[in-house]
Amino acid sequence: NGTLNFYASNFSLNSSINTSGLNVISGTNLNVQANKECTINGTLTNNGSLTLENGATLVQGASSTLAGSGTYNVRQSITGANNGSAPNGRFWYLGSPVATASSAVFFASNSANVVKKRNEATNAWTVVPSGTPENLTVGRGYYTQAMANATITFTGGVVNNGDITISGLSRTAGQGFEGFNLVSNPYPSYLNWDNVVKTEVSNTMWYRTFNSTNNTMVFDTYVAGTNGIGTNLNGAGVSNLIPPMQSFWVRVNPNANPSLNNTGSLGLTNSMRAHFTSINGSVAGLKSTANERDLFLRMNLLQANKKDQLIVYVNEQATNGFDILDGEKMMQAGYPQFYTKAGDKKIVIN
Repeated sequence: NGTLNFYASNFSLNSSINTSGLNVISGTNLNVQANKECTINGTLTNNGSLTLENGATLVQGASSTLAGSGTYNVRQSITGANNGSAPNGRFWYLGSPVATASSAVFFASNSANVVKKRNEATNAWTVVPSGTPENLTVGRGYYTQAMANATITFTGGVVNNGDITISGLSRTAGQGFEGFNLVSNPYPSYLNWDNVVKTEVSNTMWYRTFNSTNNTMVFDTYVAGTNGIGTNLNGAGVSNLIPPMQSFWVRVNPNANPSLNNTGSLGLTNSMRAHFTSINGSVAGLKSTANERDLFLRMNLLQANKKDQLIVYVNEQATNGFDILDGEKMMQAGYPQFYTKAGDKKIVIN
């Protein structure tokens, strides 16, 4: 229940801890090993170096604060491949878990890696060049393709903690993919989408994720408040727990006057943070809960090795029209598309 003090020059934390405080003394390098959980309810003081290895998570309590002038490192392993001159492997959708990371972290393994961010107002991807680093915006989503397998080390400033508002999310009237913004979980922990405060943003979120069975990128959908009902086109499913550093899509609601633009925001607090919780044998990552309702239908549309899916379920609070319990369809060119409709809305979770 007291504060843990770390004095050794190099210390590896090989077990999960839950403590009222943690103190990394100057000259100490503390490494929280892969997949370990660190919960701090009070002050985290770092005057040395604190590293979270791939899969390790840090959850801070509602009133937890940060102190000290030490270094923070948060690592994420990714896969990569190339055709000799450019990457051609899977896309990794990521955001920064620290306050002032540079985009240079994406190019540490190879300057030929590709990094892009999304501009909703112009419906375009913007290249983040390797030669002119920029600060990664906390809460903004990026994607990267790497030339080879690598470990990204996010560093710069303190780990993200406390109240965070992801603001300035736009909906540009008449623009293609109107209202879709790529954001990210800014914490080095899981984030409960059910509890996120959504201002002029719909309850639906979408992952651009990877199906390792047929080596394709797919869209998976989850709607807040549906008790873990999400699609599983990636073969693993999605749930309300958004992994650390994960980028995902949200959509700003339309303005009452359809010809006008609208803006939205997301409000995050430490009370929405969590370590991964296994449900019915699931493992960490993009996994669904298995809490499917008695009146529940999951339908798959198959075309060769391509697949699409829709879900219909019963909720006594739902209406026959489009409401907050419904999930809009994210359309994907070149794939069979499977959805229901409510008015002019295409719906994947109905």
